[in-house]
Amino acid sequence: LQALAKYEMVLTGGPVNVAVLASFNEQEHTFSINEDNKLLLQRTELTSFPTTVTADVAGEGCALVQAVLRYNIPAEAPSTAFTLRTTTETAPDDECKTKKIKVCASYTLPDLKSNMAVIEVNLISGYIPSKDDLKQVVGYGTGLIKRYEVDGRKVTFYIDEFSPKELCVAFRATREVDVEDAKPGTVRVYDYYDPEQFVSESYTFPPNDEC
Repeated sequence: LQALAKYEMVLTGGPVNVAVLASFNEQEHTFSINEDNKLLLQRTELTSFPTTVTADVAGEGCALVQAVLRYNIPAEAPSTAFTLRTTTETAPDDECKTKKIKVCASYTLPDLKSNMAVIEVNLISGYIPSKDDLKQVVGYGTGLIKRYEVDGRKVTFYIDEFSPKELCVAFRATREVDVEDAKPGTVRVYDYYDPEQFVSESYTFPPNDEC
């Protein structure tokens, strides 16, 4: 710590008078940093990519030169292999804290049977799933729902296969913590071996006063 303190004193003890010449795309831009503007952010924008940026620095004092690249990744396009339908309702209880979510999905491609697939439910912040309901989902019906996992607010069901006949899972979720302006939850159904084959949607719960 003592060495760092001495290093800072050396860097910041003297006056600042620095010129930075940035060159890119056959253009140049000069940044002048001095005692009057050393706390102000200065920047310029690059006009085309890809490009090479060089910075020539002269003068005395300490200045930070930084290049920032921002880009957008296109949203994934959903597949037509699955259909997805999500419904929610309030489950009656004494404190109006319980909701029920039902997720139904089917397979639409001509081969009529999917690979192993996954239903992934991201619960709304503040809610936790009913473990008893999840156990019943796995133990009920055709045996196509092999198992479930809970990781924080994410509930994952592993499905042996989907067919054109809709398969549904339903469970209750209880509000454990009040969260203001909570974002909607999301549901995603995808092929376990080919996750690019997916469909997803968001959902909300009914207002808490609907009991």
